[in-house]
Amino acid sequence: MIKKILNRTWKSFLHNWLKRRIPRQSSHLLRHDNIFIVPSKTGLGFVVLIILLWLLGTNYQNNLILSVTFLLLALIVICIHHTYAQLSGLQISVTKTHPGFVGNKGVVDLLIKRQNLRAYESVELAWPGIDPITISLIDESQCSVSLSVPLTYRGRFQPERLKVSTHFPLGLIVAWSYLDFDAPVLAYPQPVTSSVQPTKQLLDDTDDVFHQPMVAGHEEFAGLREYYPGDSLRSIDWRAMARGQGLATRTYEDYVSQQYWFDWQQFEGMSREARLSRLCDSILQQENDSIYGLRLPGLNIEPGQGEEHRKQLLEALALFEWEKNI
Repeated sequence: MIKKILNRTWKSFLHNWLKRRIPRQSSHLLRHDNIFIVPSKTGLGFVVLIILLWLLGTNYQNNLILSVTFLLLALIVICIHHTYAQLSGLQISVTKTHPGFVGNKGVVDLLIKRQNLRAYESVELAWPGIDPITISLIDESQCSVSLSVPLTYRGRFQPERLKVSTHFPLGLIVAWSYLDFDAPVLAYPQPVTSSVQPTKQLLDDTDDVFHQPMVAGHEEFAGLREYYPGDSLRSIDWRAMARGQGLATRTYEDYVSQQYWFDWQQFEGMSREARLSRLCDSILQQENDSIYGLRLPGLNIEPGQGEEHRKQLLEALALFEWEKNI
């Protein structure tokens, strides 16, 4: 119990200290005030070896052992300088974020630039729980990387601090920094399969024909477009060709006979997140040429089709009362 309290207190202290020391922003320049240096496990063993050699050389007044001791100590000091230099001067910025589903991963695109002519080697970047990516800037002045970030809640997910570290050149010293990026990732609800079918709305002659959705078909003349090899000879506008206007193809559209509604009320009795998860899965199951809309409390999105319409609906699900989900 005491161990848990101490651990929680330490984490709270560290979080508040880092918040003041390295505030959240979209771009970070690594320098002396946000880079930390400590010996690695190997380095700690190396320091113990130096202490033992110093005690041995002092006890026996052996100048050779003392010379080796001071040489190894100088090596540690040089490693501190070179390891720090592998991070100092790097500019890391967020360029774009890509949405994902809760329980899966989103993606954050980063641009890493060096502010000098120094070569940077073996720099690791990673969010907690994700395998690190190692980058080097030797001949290039900048590089782009895409890092996965686990999404644990719905809405605008704010990633934890990004750990940037290096053990270069000898692994005796580790230089690191925890950077807090203002890079919210849109997290869609986790899809859950449901047997509930969407509500169908049939369109008949009483509906306003000018407001009925249309798809490519064979009934209503929609206009002319440029001829493409492989177009049916029956669809070619021969009259336009006879008038010297070149080859053109007639296009037609059909009025759709039905459209679908995904309704919040279809999942009555379920929790908010359970409803959103089932609505999310239902939307993902629709074909690109399907006509469907979404009804949420306080929000109606009219039926439409295509990938952009799907993204609009998924975004509406992701942001529905998301502040209450944090």
